[in-house]
Amino acid sequence: MGQSLFWRNKGLMTLLASQTISSLGDWLHILAVLTLAAFQLDASSLDMSFLMMSYALPVIVLGPVSGVLADRFDRKMIMFLSEIGRTLTVISCVYVSELWQLYVLLSLQSCFSSLFSPSKNGKLKELTSEAFLQQAVSISSIIDNTAKIFGPALGGIMVAAVSIHSVFFINAGAFLLSAVILFLLPRDAFQQTSNTPQDKTSALASIKEGFLFMKQTPLLLTGLFTACFVLFILQIGDSQAIILIRSFPGAPPELAGWCMAVSGAGMLLTAVTVGKRRISSYLLYFTLGACLLGIATGCVPFLGGLGIVGTALFIFSFFIMGAAFGLVHIPFQILVQTSVPVDYSGRVFGAIQSMTTLASILGMAGGGVLAELIGVSLAFLICGCLLIAAGLTTLIGKKMAESRRYFVTESNKGAQR
Repeated sequence: MGQSLFWRNKGLMTLLASQTISSLGDWLHILAVLTLAAFQLDASSLDMSFLMMSYALPVIVLGPVSGVLADRFDRKMIMFLSEIGRTLTVISCVYVSELWQLYVLLSLQSCFSSLFSPSKNGKLKELTSEAFLQQAVSISSIIDNTAKIFGPALGGIMVAAVSIHSVFFINAGAFLLSAVILFLLPRDAFQQTSNTPQDKTSALASIKEGFLFMKQTPLLLTGLFTACFVLFILQIGDSQAIILIRSFPGAPPELAGWCMAVSGAGMLLTAVTVGKRRISSYLLYFTLGACLLGIATGCVPFLGGLGIVGTALFIFSFFIMGAAFGLVHIPFQILVQTSVPVDYSGRVFGAIQSMTTLASILGMAGGGVLAELIGVSLAFLICGCLLIAAGLTTLIGKKMAESRRYFVTESNKGAQR
């Protein structure tokens, strides 16, 4: 009966349908942009790095601001405008003739994308009752990771079958369809029934409120630091993975694509598993995830000279990495959804989006520097050791953090449907 009630939640199903199409559109767009830059605009390795940075940097600045907007205005309308903005920027990519134009358009795409995530997470909490919130967050994560697996593959097929420009038009159609679906969502319930003092609060003060809320919740703050550190170290490795693969004798060129796919499959498996279990200790998940990720990361440099067996183990290591990262990321998302009131969720998710993106960018930049200084193999080994140390450190504060944990749910009662 409970499962039936979950799937009959029309508002939630509408939101998840829009997210599915939007997530596929995101991965189609990334692949199309990279293909356009590499094969038609002759981008160098440095150009490709700048291209990815141009997508990531706006999120750091706009993440908290997007969270404030998600708490002050109708989230349905914010998501709708975000999808319309992404539709227009994707179509504009068809007319790009210089790399700098692609940088500008990708930055604009990032700005619109940063508006979508806090509003989507806030709307997800608003539309879901407390009993089904963990399941809803897990399904949302499954959607994102399934898109990560099938989006690039579908994009590759489309690029081979039609022109790159045709892929951009198809991608724009996906974002437009997502916008149309969003129009079927109800307006924000808490904004229809309340006029809170936060409406008169300055934007800067509202951004601070998001960080202050996390600071006052030790478990939430611990989860944020763990997630950011794991992302930072993971991006150091990810940014140099192709260099490590290139150093292996006889490594097939498509190995990087296989590693990306199985990483997404590992995280998908974790999302399905976690969604079916009740989480009694978030910090145990953080510890297990960080330690498994550290072991897999530290082992991959030693698999290159083992022939076919080594290649198979190398791919399997990336599957473990994806699954292990899911043990940190997905419980943390569930923790945020269950501990943050719906009228604060935008600001908190915006702050989290900004912090995690900053950690990713620092990891990308630090990976190249570290590999140049000590070599790529030793860099992977050090990253693995740091991740294991982070997991064990998280365990040290477990009793204190969880003893002071509190979940704020009073403000949700009138907002959930």
